Amino acid sequence: MDIILFAGIIVYLIITAYTGYAAIEKLKGNELSEEKRIQRYRFSFLWNVVSGGVVMLLIVMGPATLEETGFRPLRFLQGSHRYLMFGTWILCGLLSAVFIFQIAAFLINPSYRGSVSKQIKEKTHSGKVYDRVVNGLIPRTRREKGYFTVTALAAGICEEIVFRGFLLYVLIRTFPELSPFLLAALAGACFGAAHFYQGIKGVIKTGLLGILLGFLYISTGSLYLCMAVHFLFDISAAFLCEEDKYEV
Repeated sequence: MDIILFAGIIVYLIITAYTGYAAIEKLKGNELSEEKRIQRYRFSFLWNVVSGGVVMLLIVMGPATLEETGFRPLRFLQGSHRYLMFGTWILCGLLSAVFIFQIAAFLINPSYRGSVSKQIKEKTHSGKVYDRVVNGLIPRTRREKGYFTVTALAAGICEEIVFRGFLLYVLIRTFPELSPFLLAALAGACFGAAHFYQGIKGVIKTGLLGILLGFLYISTGSLYLCMAVHFLFDISAAFLCEEDKYEV
């Protein structure tokens, strides 16, 4: 059963990477209007909700329990890897502070807001194709930001269920002799590969985030903090462009 689940996850990763790539390819060379951005947000929302829903169904019907897949209170674990754990908590705290600062600065500082918006506009019209499309998908208008917020929340919850809760459960069951932190790094690499459509920079960035979140999950035994940090990471992108300005 564990091997079958592991093979299923590999297939899921391939499909996720391909559908994202196909969506970006479809947008290449096109002018990204508000409706096209919202259409992409809707697709991402639906994909994450369906993926998370299928995994939750597997958990409820299969050998795993909700507690075994991270639905439990925080418990800051101790052990031979305590320095790695402490480092993980500190780094996650610092990253969360950076995300919150970025959001706050965008909301209250017009000069910062204008500068960041101008940079995004320039990146959208220059650089490599993937960079242009990915930056072009950053929400501009109030309506787009609303859809993006819901999409970011769905990603923060559902991707953690899939890549941290369920994937790590399967990896630990399949390779019990390996360190949980090593398996968390592998799950993080899979998370990065699933974002292949964002180009090499996106794969590296999301892969590193996935590894960090995996370490956070292993060191707390819970998905809840992972979901919060993931959501902050995603939603911070909604505060990079001024509303109704720099429309592509």
